[in-house]
Amino acid sequence: PHRTHPLREAAAAAVRIVLAAVVLAAVVVTARAAVVVVAAVAAAATRAAMMQQLNAERARRAQVTEAEGSKRAVELGADAELYASEQSAKARKVLADAEAYATAAVATAITEHGIEAAQYQVALKQVEALTALGTSNGSQTVIVPASAMDAFGDAFKLLKGRL
Repeated sequence: PHRTHPLREAAAAAVRIVLAAVVLAAVVVTARAAVVVVAAVAAAATRAAMMQQLNAERARRAQVTEAEGSKRAVELGADAELYASEQSAKARKVLADAEAYATAAVATAITEHGIEAAQYQVALKQVEALTALGTSNGSQTVIVPASAMDAFGDAFKLLKGRL
């Protein structure tokens, strides 16, 4: 068998050790790169999950805000209806009080001044009614005095026997 020189064997062993160290270093670097890649992928996945959770929270808050806005709109609408009803009731009360006052004044006038006061009030209401009829738009109302109606009635009685 051929014997190699001890220095040569030592050099070869040293080369083998260096090669093993280089291979080991390459494996460690590769392993570290894999860890870095895994860490980067894990960080991206974590960021994506956090963004998804953040977006879900934003959507939830938006729904809550919209629901609160709708609720407030309904409350304000109800308050407005209640206020309008209260004001309408107050207005009706004021009108009723005014009518009661006017009726009491007429009753007092009739009591103190007799039937002439009542006739004046009736004539006043007739004038108000005629004024209201005259201001209506496009109406075709014909006003006939009561005495004319009596004349028409008499004419129909006369014609009744002939028809």
